Amino acid sequence: MAKVFGIGLTEGGHVTLGACMRQLGYRHADHDPDLVRKVLEKGDICALDEASGRYDSYAGMPWSAYYRRLDRNFPDARFVLEVSDSSHSWFGSLRRYAVHAAGSVREHVYGFSSPAENGRLESTDRHARQVQEYFAGRPERLLVVYWPEERSWHRLCEFLGEPVPQQPLPFERERRAARISAYLRRLRNSLQSYAGRVFPGEPY
Repeated sequence: MAKVFGIGLTEGGHVTLGACMRQLGYRHADHDPDLVRKVLEKGDICALDEASGRYDSYAGMPWSAYYRRLDRNFPDARFVLEVSDSSHSWFGSLRRYAVHAAGSVREHVYGFSSPAENGRLESTDRHARQVQEYFAGRPERLLVVYWPEERSWHRLCEFLGEPVPQQPLPFERERRAARISAYLRRLRNSLQSYAGRVFPGEPY
C-alpha cells in the first residue's frame, strides 16, 4: 500500500480526505500541532521523517509544507492536492488555524506571520500552482480535488488503485444530509403554518 499525503491548505479538504481514507481502510493521521511546532518552529526535520512512517495516509500540516521531501523519501507515494471553492473560504480555514499556530509557522507556510486578508490570499493559489508545477508530467503521483464537485469515489479510487465503496463519498453524504435536514425544516414550518391557520390560537 503506497502512502498518501493530502497537501492542500484547506482545513475542510483535509477533513473530507481523512474521512475518505479511513473509509478505504487506511490508517490515517490528521493535522498534528505538536509535530508542526517541532518541524516548523524548531527545525526538527527528523521528527517529520519519523512520523511519516507511522501511518498509511496523512493530511494537513506539516505534510503540506514538505511535499518535495516526502516525494523524495517515498517514491511510490500518492499526493492529493485539495483546493477550495474560493480564496475567502480558504482564508476562513487560515483564520481558524492561526489561532493555534505561531507566527513563525505561518511565515514558513504562507509567507506572512499575520493572517491579514488583503493582498495575501494569493498564497493558497501560489501553493497550488507550485505543487502542480512540481508534479508536472507525473499524473500518477498527483490528484487535484475540489470536493464539492466530486460526486463519486471513482476518481480518487482510480488514482489510489482501490475498489470503489458502495457508500457515497463522505462529503456527498454530508451534503445529502444537509438537503434532507433543510427539507424537513421547510416541511415542519409549512405544517406549523397550516395548523396555525386551521386551529388559530393553539400552540405548535
